[in-house]
Amino acid sequence: MKEKAKNTFENMTTTSNKSSKTFLIAIAAVAALLLLGNLATFFNQEESEPTRKTTTSKKSNITDKQISENKTSEVQQLNEQGTQELQAKKYEEAITTFTKLVKLRPKDAATYHNLGVAHHKKGDYKQAIAVFQQAIDIDADFVEAYFSMAVAHEKLKQQDMALKYFNKALSLDKSSTKCLLHIGMIYDDKKDYEKAIESYEKAIAIDKNYEVVHYNLGNIYLKQSKYQEAITAYENAIAAKEDYAKPYVNLANCYMRTGDTAKAQILFRKAIKLDPNLQKKARKAK
Repeated sequence: MKEKAKNTFENMTTTSNKSSKTFLIAIAAVAALLLLGNLATFFNQEESEPTRKTTTSKKSNITDKQISENKTSEVQQLNEQGTQELQAKKYEEAITTFTKLVKLRPKDAATYHNLGVAHHKKGDYKQAIAVFQQAIDIDADFVEAYFSMAVAHEKLKQQDMALKYFNKALSLDKSSTKCLLHIGMIYDDKKDYEKAIESYEKAIAIDKNYEVVHYNLGNIYLKQSKYQEAITAYENAIAAKEDYAKPYVNLANCYMRTGDTAKAQILFRKAIKLDPNLQKKARKAK
């Protein structure tokens, strides 16, 4: 039976009514998969990056004149080298490079921060936290360091600590939509939907075109079976980014649940066209 459903799904994108039931099952399966994987998915997007490689802090104002002339070129070379190694995903090499740079610039918060980024990228979140703390010790108002610290705690599933540092970063930069996104995701995971919605709505008030936030907001409403609210949120996500495939899937699921199966199939086909990998997810979901 399972194999038969799988084989039917193989051709469902070119079939009209013949495999309608299987098609609808696939919509529900993929939508459920996306809801379950909501946090894991977004932790890997650009919003969850712990830093920008060129980040500087307010107190990272050390000039080349403060470094002996014979070290100036070495500092510039190491900084460029470490950045290139991060881009190339050579994290061990980047750690070695930024460690050398820290020795040359021991009072530069941004240099410690970039070293922490290298540890974070490697997956050593505990060491990253220790290094981010050194950056904060140098510059207590270093917003990116607090955000990076929060993401590292998030990776370790230490939600309360992550909230602490996201809120600290947000207190320093009240327009930080990425902090509001993560705060909302944590409350979402805690099933504190009221606080999650509040955080997402604050982010939308700052940036109405933040498609990920609209999508996450729709997911909360969908989990609560508030289909009309979910439909609005998903439509807003698509309006912000027309080629964003996932909202189409969950929007299709909403229409399927409210009885408009024809529209659900159209939307799901659109999602698959935008992201063929969704078809593979449907097969695995079975």
